Amino acid sequence: MRDNELLNIQNNVEVFELHKDEILHQWISYRDPKRILAFHDIDSVLFEQYFASGVFDYFMSVIKKEKELGDCPVMKELLNYLKDRDVSANELFIICSHFRKSMIDFSYDAKINSKNLLDEISYVFDENFAGVLKLYTDTIFQKEQEIVKNVQLLNEYKKALDESAIVSKTDVNGLITYANENFCEICGYAKDELIGQSHNLVRHPDTKDSMFDNMWETLKTKQIFQGTIKNRKKDGSAYFLDITIVPILDPFEGVSEFIAIGYEVTTLVQARQEAVDAGKAKESFLSSMSHEIRTPLNAILGFVAILLEEEKDPKHSHYLQIINNSGENLLGIINDILDLSKLKSGAFTVDNKVFNPHDEFAHTLELFSQSAYAKSILIRSFIDPMMPYELISDPLRIKQVFSNLFSNAIKFTPEKGEIEIVIEYKDKVITICVCDSGSGVNKKDREKIFEAFKQTKATQGGTGLGLSISKQLVEHMGGSIEYKEHLPKGSCFEFKIPVDEPEIKTSLPFDPTPFQKLRIAIYCASADIEERYKYIRRYWDSFELNTFCIRSLDEDEYDLLFFIDTYVNEEMKNKIMHLDVPSIALLNTPNKKYDDCSHITSLVYPIYCEKMYNTFLEALEMTPRDDAKYVKKSYQRRFKGHVLVAEDNVANQELIKIILERYGLSYYIASDGLEAVSTFKVASFDLVFMDEQMPRKNGLESTKEILSYEKAQAKKHTPIIGLSANVIEGSKERALSFGWDAFLGKPLVIKEFEEVLEKYLQEEDVLEKETSEVDYTYNGINIQRLKDELLLEDDEVLLLLRTFVKKMKKSLPILAKAIKENNYNKISLEAHSIKGSASNFRFEDLESLSSKIEESARKENKNFGYKEALDSIQKIVEDMSKN
Repeated sequence: MRDNELLNIQNNVEVFELHKDEILHQWISYRDPKRILAFHDIDSVLFEQYFASGVFDYFMSVIKKEKELGDCPVMKELLNYLKDRDVSANELFIICSHFRKSMIDFSYDAKINSKNLLDEISYVFDENFAGVLKLYTDTIFQKEQEIVKNVQLLNEYKKALDESAIVSKTDVNGLITYANENFCEICGYAKDELIGQSHNLVRHPDTKDSMFDNMWETLKTKQIFQGTIKNRKKDGSAYFLDITIVPILDPFEGVSEFIAIGYEVTTLVQARQEAVDAGKAKESFLSSMSHEIRTPLNAILGFVAILLEEEKDPKHSHYLQIINNSGENLLGIINDILDLSKLKSGAFTVDNKVFNPHDEFAHTLELFSQSAYAKSILIRSFIDPMMPYELISDPLRIKQVFSNLFSNAIKFTPEKGEIEIVIEYKDKVITICVCDSGSGVNKKDREKIFEAFKQTKATQGGTGLGLSISKQLVEHMGGSIEYKEHLPKGSCFEFKIPVDEPEIKTSLPFDPTPFQKLRIAIYCASADIEERYKYIRRYWDSFELNTFCIRSLDEDEYDLLFFIDTYVNEEMKNKIMHLDVPSIALLNTPNKKYDDCSHITSLVYPIYCEKMYNTFLEALEMTPRDDAKYVKKSYQRRFKGHVLVAEDNVANQELIKIILERYGLSYYIASDGLEAVSTFKVASFDLVFMDEQMPRKNGLESTKEILSYEKAQAKKHTPIIGLSANVIEGSKERALSFGWDAFLGKPLVIKEFEEVLEKYLQEEDVLEKETSEVDYTYNGINIQRLKDELLLEDDEVLLLLRTFVKKMKKSLPILAKAIKENNYNKISLEAHSIKGSASNFRFEDLESLSSKIEESARKENKNFGYKEALDSIQKIVEDMSKN
């Protein structure tokens, strides 16, 4: 404690000074000081009026910072006065300590007492008395005085503790050796009933053994234990203590006993439990409310959608559209209320995972684009191509904020207006900026736009929750959001989210190099039109494309022509349509104007990397590999349906994607069981493929939860097909008994895969198209066998092989690290993953090696040559990589 921390006593110094005489008289009236003064024939009046008064005045001066804390001059005079009266150090200490006692007792009488005040009085007294001890340094009384002082202080502290706290002591075996009155009062036992008994006498049976195990482990290491403990009274009722247990050490640093100091917190614990129960009741109510409203709303919106498709009368269609919009708004309000409730209650959690930001933002752009097209709104966008394609954060919440800002921009932008969206990445921070061309927000309203249920004139319509929720979501993720004025008019909202990057990074999924060789002409009838290419030019600059502006079509030679449809007159459009040069038309909204022009490809706003890349490929009639052209084969057997695939292995994901696409099926890929279950609950699927071993939640657990969900929601059962590399005897039967409708072992056999589709999905007939083959070879791999068994084309086989090698380059370092650390569980998991991929691609050597590693690690076989097996696998993968 420092001098500047004597706040409590400083606040009450006037009270002490006002009652100085009372305090001094009380000081010398205590039995012990009175006895000592009388025994040594010391004039009590002189002592009180001169020495005691001087000590008091010095004490107050120190508190008021008029004098330094330390030696007391009056105390020195007192020692000189007492030097011939044979006053012992013990007696001197008793006299001085009763001054502190008089101060403390007065604080209780004056009702200004507190623990902090007591500590401050003791601090000033102790620091002052140190000066007295200094004078005794060279005398025989030093040791005696020091010991007596410590004993006295301990007794004072013990008295204070016994008055305020629940105190007990136990020996090293846990037997009670001391219990104060407070302890006896709260537990209902008398002292003689406690002494010698185990502390388990008051232990409540609800308290888990693990808590006491943790307590004793802490105390054995001579550390202080703190915690909240539930105890049982003699009458069987319960009470709670916030307790601190301190090991008492002997002179040889061994534990001699334990002292426990506690305070009753039963009321606090009960209040906390009541709050938890209230939170659960609130959550239950909100969940019930959500269900009760959503159920009829689902029917309303569903039948309105059907009527909208069937209704031909424009007037009736208009009425139905109003009903539909109102229902959608109501659904949004329910979601906002539920999100706000979670945020307010603290139940909201950030679920960080690896995600592809380009895919997530592109999907969101496309999701809301239709609403913008309906108002003829131009969406000018830029998503930083250099942003990593794998980041770690909560993609759902980032999209939620982005979607809210985007939908607001569409809502407040007038017809034929513009919205600008810029998403950039720098130093592990994503910055998303959404600007509209609406009326903007008045300066006086800008401070309250992020408050819940607050609306401004410019933001009328809705609950007023969207921006408030967005702000709280962003701040929960460690980011920030702000409003910016957008000139010449409109609003601009910018939010920043800190993210992490995975250890193994994914490179750009496409190669712009072939396009860098092209001469790309940008048709601009006038200089002011060049500004309209601002955002798309940022993409061109990022990819280092060779672009230049032209004023006429025959101005220069070029390989590809860009033009903005709305800034080209009909005469020029006609010329471009008859031009024998690949061209790309930039369209504000979708239309079929250029569908019959084989050399013109439409690129509709909003624009993002993948869309632009695919448009280039289409315009130039190229495939994802610029050095080959082929015609994809379409099989006669095709099926109808939407499929959920739960598979964590990237290479296997790609394989299943291609197979499903070849059968004309749409799909959603979940990377683990938790994502699969959550996706199943919010989307509709006709079939589920479920891998057995996945992170966070395995296939069997996920299947059980899906079946429970179907039963609880009275939903029609969706067939679930198990996928597993574990095809040992009995595994199939066990899986089927657990709830799977069918079982496919790895490697996948296309005939069996097709039989599953035939059994559970509706088939449609299509004509087979002509196919062309390209001659490829891959070191040590029978491509023809893969083609025949997987029913794939050369280019598709090569794509899978490249994906496999890419996965191996990620997995092998992880496996090597696990082997180095002797982490058998991790070794087994990684080897199992490699085995599954290898078996799918018929790489027998890899499958055999990884299977041996998995089996040995599962048995924790320390004698197996893990390093040698890993070296062999790495050699095989290196040979593959040479092609």
